[in-house]
Amino acid sequence: EVWHGKNSFDGLWSGTLSLSELPSLITPIIFALSAILFVAGLAAWPLFNAYPAAIGFAGLSLAPWAYTLRAIANKGQPSRCLHILVIYYIYFIARSDAFLRWCGRNIFR
Repeated sequence: EVWHGKNSFDGLWSGTLSLSELPSLITPIIFALSAILFVAGLAAWPLFNAYPAAIGFAGLSLAPWAYTLRAIANKGQPSRCLHILVIYYIYFIARSDAFLRWCGRNIFR
């Protein structure tokens, strides 16, 4: 997925982006920003209470749960919910890693 994400983000500049690819590009960005907000919120807990960390945690949870519920609705296997959820967490971690690496190569040179 890290390799696939690299090619997806490179496609942004080559003009080969289609509308159907937007969710798979936007969701990892939101996931990465939520992870940063969650960690920063934990570090700044004494100053801001739990609000930034809670918002970051919600952002980290939203996409994997939404994709899991969609998969269960389409496939009809609620007993596999935990398994599917773990797969989507790993998927979004890998895609977010690809986004951050892409930023490092192309934006923060």
